[in-house]
Amino acid sequence: MRLTNWRFSLKVLLPVVFAVLVTLGVSVGFILWSAFKSDDRALERQTRIVSHMLDKARETITTQQDAVTPWDEAVDALRDGKNIDHDWVADNLGYDVFSEYAHNRIYVLDPDLNPVYAMREGSDTPLDTFEADRAGVAPIADRLRSLDGRTAIGAYNNGFADVPKETDVSLVDGKPALVSAVPIVSETDEHDVAPTDNYFHVAVRFLDDALAAELTEQFLLEHAHFSSDPTPAQGEAVLPIIDKGGKTIAWFKWTPDRPGAQILEETLPAMLAVLAVAGIVIVVLMRRLRKSSAELEAARAEAHHRALHDPLTGLANRTMFQERLTQALAALNRGGDPVALLALDLDRFKQVNDTFGHAMGDLL
Repeated sequence: MRLTNWRFSLKVLLPVVFAVLVTLGVSVGFILWSAFKSDDRALERQTRIVSHMLDKARETITTQQDAVTPWDEAVDALRDGKNIDHDWVADNLGYDVFSEYAHNRIYVLDPDLNPVYAMREGSDTPLDTFEADRAGVAPIADRLRSLDGRTAIGAYNNGFADVPKETDVSLVDGKPALVSAVPIVSETDEHDVAPTDNYFHVAVRFLDDALAAELTEQFLLEHAHFSSDPTPAQGEAVLPIIDKGGKTIAWFKWTPDRPGAQILEETLPAMLAVLAVAGIVIVVLMRRLRKSSAELEAARAEAHHRALHDPLTGLANRTMFQERLTQALAALNRGGDPVALLALDLDRFKQVNDTFGHAMGDLL
């Protein structure tokens, strides 16, 4: 019986179990692959959205300065460097801009990039506070004083181009920030300012939680924030924020949408239940198949036994006798052991059957 079970396991159970496991493995692998690919596509899409979002933030800060540059009155207020109308500058280039857009820092710089007005968080501040921010602000404004920058300002003065602007990310007072510098130019032909004589309006917007909250609400991101640490937390996505010189200034992090993982999480109980039911069904079928196979094996063994044995006495019949005799004679021809043949006969056996009946003859 053990041999039969072993043969059944080897010939039937093992191939079936292997086929089932391969099928389940392929199915689970395909589901996981689909989920991961879905998450990868979602992350790629969100990364493009975040990149676009940051580009829009850079554009927005310069667009917000359009209200004060170009402006003839601003040119008039700043034309005579020794007699600057500081009250007008503070009201129109400082307070009004802050109240509308809440820039963290606002500076008005002269043609040599020295401050003539400074504001921090909506309040006027001494001009020398600019020195703490100069390293992060001045290089961006200085691009407007380069040959290309002054050529662009001249092109605007001649009506051939829009007002040039310089926007970049930088470290301002040790914190990552968007910095936008725009020359203060005339909006008409009445106040022509030479490219070498322009003042500059500078707006600084820190890459902080407040800005992240605005972007999160606008683009429906989860747990978005800026960080100086490039290492993402568990489940976070990270995108470097790089300045025009190729230097990484900060990292934007958020919790990406993972539709594949969400689907797996929501459907996992149902999948496990289906797999459990399938496993139970397979076990039941295997047991039934094993039982049927055992019954067939027993029937085959019984048929083989009947073919070689007398049904009444259970002794070997003529077929087995001839088979064994043939084998013994063949072995004898090869030099095997001697063979002895015993013939036993019952005389007048037919009379017993005729006289006492077949039952008595069987008993005899």
